[in-house]
Amino acid sequence: MFGLRTFFLVALLAQNTSYTLIRRYSQTFETYTFSSVLFCGELVKLFFSVCMLAQDDSSASSAPAPLGEKLVWLVRNSGALTVPAGLYMAMNLLSFVALARIDASTFAVVSQCKILTTAVFSVLLLGRKINARKWRALGL
Repeated sequence: MFGLRTFFLVALLAQNTSYTLIRRYSQTFETYTFSSVLFCGELVKLFFSVCMLAQDDSSASSAPAPLGEKLVWLVRNSGALTVPAGLYMAMNLLSFVALARIDASTFAVVSQCKILTTAVFSVLLLGRKINARKWRALGL
């Protein structure tokens, strides 16, 4: 089990580092609009989500069985997610702007602080309890 945890930790580290460095590198040599990059990324996510939905046979889901009906059901029942989705889009757009103005290492550290601030606000605003082990993990 320790080997699997280490693997995922290293994979996450590589993904976060390469994502930031590739975005920074591409901004120095290519000209593109940030919104077009985000739109293409969301299209890729949508494609894979539809593929996974088409293969989902679980009877536990409350969505109907045919793919078309599943998609209609998801669109009708996803209204509550529009606000978080809009905030996520704004965060992504602002991350492109920030990465264009600061160096990649500073951006990576600051962007990872969102996990820590989420934990702090969940304790302060939601009254959740986080044990010492989790706080130590957040501090790493």
